[in-house]
Amino acid sequence: MTPSNRPSCKINLICGTLGAGKTTLLRHLLKQKPSDETWAIIVNEFGAIGLDGAILSSQNSASVHEIPGGCICCSAMPELQETLDTLLREYRFDRILIEPTGLSEPETLVDLLRNLKQELGAQKSVFLENIICVFAANELDPQLWQTKLSYRNLSHMADIVLLNKSDLCSDEHLKSLTDYASGLYPPKQAVVLTQQSEVDAALLKPTAKAEGLYFLNDPQTAKTTSPKQKSLHQPRRIVHESMPDHPLLLDYQQQQSRATLSYGWLFSPEAEFDWQKLHTLFEDFNNEPSVSELRRMKGVFRVGKPWMLFQWRQKQLSRELISYRKDSRIEILIAAQQTDKPFNPSDFYRGLINCLKTQDG
Repeated sequence: MTPSNRPSCKINLICGTLGAGKTTLLRHLLKQKPSDETWAIIVNEFGAIGLDGAILSSQNSASVHEIPGGCICCSAMPELQETLDTLLREYRFDRILIEPTGLSEPETLVDLLRNLKQELGAQKSVFLENIICVFAANELDPQLWQTKLSYRNLSHMADIVLLNKSDLCSDEHLKSLTDYASGLYPPKQAVVLTQQSEVDAALLKPTAKAEGLYFLNDPQTAKTTSPKQKSLHQPRRIVHESMPDHPLLLDYQQQQSRATLSYGWLFSPEAEFDWQKLHTLFEDFNNEPSVSELRRMKGVFRVGKPWMLFQWRQKQLSRELISYRKDSRIEILIAAQQTDKPFNPSDFYRGLINCLKTQDG
């Protein structure tokens, strides 16, 4: 069976905090299901008696499968694996939506889906599309978002962030949330303000932009963003410059605004980096005159089974494990002004390549 005629199934994770509106979001999405597609929903509830499955089943527009009595990220993971295996091998669903409990750790689900995709091999093409995370905007503030680990993990993992219950918030509060969201890394495809979790089902599918790099707004030059605006990452002038070919490099972009140069590299999720070599590479920022105008560096890298987030700002380097799983990527912001020793992206790229683990390492 060739890849072109192999049965395919798209999967979305609908994550979020308890009571934020995940089930309501699923109900809106089901109303928009194309008539020529078959969908399945896997609903996980921590309690022994599930209610969300009954609510969703009442719409009669999808095959609903409940996994109550534990979190599918840990104690109920065997049930999830068995359910997914059955749905993918024995049925021909066009799309499967998975709603884990609000207590979940979504990165373990992505790891499970990746392994399951490899096990299925030639039998079926499985595509993990957008991960949507729902927060209750009226229960969230930037400080809580930044300090609560579970909230950070959810937003790191998400492709789309929904700030639901926006009608219960002031414009000032919403602006504080969208301003914070504009600095999330990796950048989100969209941050959407919603009431009753009502969104367009097109958000299930990655945008063309999601296949490559997209950059954070430069905080020193970005204009004020309206709280109602969906996309928080507006493109700037792209400077086309090539990098030496490497099988694991998916994309390179250089963008320029009036005061800032942005350099970005995107690597395949198969690329594995040595975190200690990365740490040494980034520490050298403090010793290199060529990056004296460096404003900020953010990067997420696969360093084995986990991914790690590195951040450099004002000569301070930090690192932490991150729930992101899609690829490895890095963005560097440098002041766009003439210096005696300007930043050389090709030299830095060679440094990144030297941090890759070897096949036998």
